[in-house]
This record gives sequence, structure tokens and C-alpha cells, in this order.
Amino acid sequence: MMADHLFGFWLKSNDWPRDTASHIFLARAMDSIGKVLFGENWHGVLDITSELPPSLPISMRHTDISTRNRAYDLLVKHRPDRGLTPRGTSRSRELCEEEWSAARDVVSEQRAAVRPSVDRFKGVEQALLSGAESGKIFTAFRSTDGGQFTDMPAWWWNTEKISNRFLRCQINPRDPFGAGFAGKDYCWIFVTHESLHTYLNGLWKPTSEVSEPPTPALADPGSYYDLVPLPGKKQQAVFSAIKSVWPDGRVPRLLSIADIEKQINPVVKRLGDPGGASADNIRRALGLKK
Repeated sequence: MMADHLFGFWLKSNDWPRDTASHIFLARAMDSIGKVLFGENWHGVLDITSELPPSLPISMRHTDISTRNRAYDLLVKHRPDRGLTPRGTSRSRELCEEEWSAARDVVSEQRAAVRPSVDRFKGVEQALLSGAESGKIFTAFRSTDGGQFTDMPAWWWNTEKISNRFLRCQINPRDPFGAGFAGKDYCWIFVTHESLHTYLNGLWKPTSEVSEPPTPALADPGSYYDLVPLPGKKQQAVFSAIKSVWPDGRVPRLLSIADIEKQINPVVKRLGDPGGASADNIRRALGLKK
């Protein structure tokens, strides 16, 4: 899984550098591409941060201890019917080959569950890479402290070493093809508004006779909830999860509590609450309950 400090970067959109009249931050540009490519199937930060769990070898022979421990822990957590006790207890033991096969089934199920998210982000990644490398999307970098934008040459995107640029949306202009993702000499990556808008128009596939992408109408302020940040670890996790799905904080009132819960539960679990979001904490965050 993505390291927590990197996952946190994507959750805290309020801490991202602001957009300007001419440029939009890369993270927001990626989200815009995802919405155009996948519509309602795009899950934002969940798709961007999803990773396939590593497979288990066919046989447990010649595997290292960490791999065997991982398989054991998977069965303890997901297959309690196997009767295994947590590692370190008096009844813990080595797995047999049949149990190893059961652990492999668990991993296969996990990979199948996360595959759509990974594929959606790959689609966004490839769309951005294709647009930037071909010169259809104009990119630039800016010091993390602020200052002027410097255009990035299109050939900087002619590489297979691309994933590290999406971890924190930074690049080292002194070493554009390096393996790092942040630190000294690293700068924020931006995209010009105009080039992104033109590119998105080309990506959008109309489903009717309408020939232009839909333009969001000015919404009635009363049609959105006013989010309320609250104390408490579990409540803060719910609030952060809502902000990750709706970065602008505009949660439509048309959505039911169950709809909201379904969308934010994966993020809440990632933040450390295995039980997911409670309906009461969602209502508190939406200002519906004290």
C-alpha cells in the first residue's frame, strides 16, 4: 500500500498549492481527467492511491519468512474459519500447503477488488502522459516556496519513469528522470488551464447529440451540506474522508447518508478505523447532529 505520509498528501487537498489564473496544480488536473474519462465511476483519491497487493507464489517452498507471515496474517484476518490464532501465541504454527492455497485465494480476491481502481488511475496516468509528451498539455514547475512558473519541455515526459511524479506531484528540474519524489530541489508540477481544457474537450465522449462537455450549473447554496470539523479521532477520519471525495467540501444534499457512507468507507478504513464510518459521525460532519 502507499505509505501513509503519501496517502495523507492526497487526503489533504487544502494543503496543496493554490491554482492561479493561468495554471492548475497537477493533482487537481489529474482529478479532472479522471472525471472526464470515467464519470461517476471515478473515485478520486481512492483510485489515485490504490495499489495491487503483491501476489503469493504458487508454493510456499523457498519463500522468505516475511512472505509466510503475510500469508498467515491474511488467513487469521480473512478466514477465521481456518481456526488460526495470531502469530506469537502458543497455538500459532507453520501453514500447510492447503492453507497456503487458501491464502493465495484471499490475495486473488483482494487484487480483483482493487483492480478497477488501479486501471482507472492507469488510464488517467496514460492520458496525462500522452497529452504532455505530445505537447497538447503544457506543464510547468514552480518552487515549493512560490514564484514564477517555468515551462517543462515536452520531452521530459518521454519516459517510462513516471509514477514517482504522481506521489506528491513534484519534480526535480535538475534531474527530471530521477527516482525521487520530493526533497531538496524538488518543485510543484502545474498544468496550464487552457491546454487542459482543450485536451479534456478532446477526451470527452458525448453520449447524445450534445457536442460539448457538460458545464456545471451554478448550484443553489442550500443544495449542499455545510461541513463541520469535529474533535475525536473517528470523527476527524470521517471528516477527512468526506473532504477526500468532495475536495471543495460541497456534499450534495441529494445524496443519502448511505450513499455517502459507501463512498467514504474505504478511506476511513485506510485512515485506521477498520469498522468504517458510522452514520452518526457522518451526520455530525454534515451538521445534522451534535
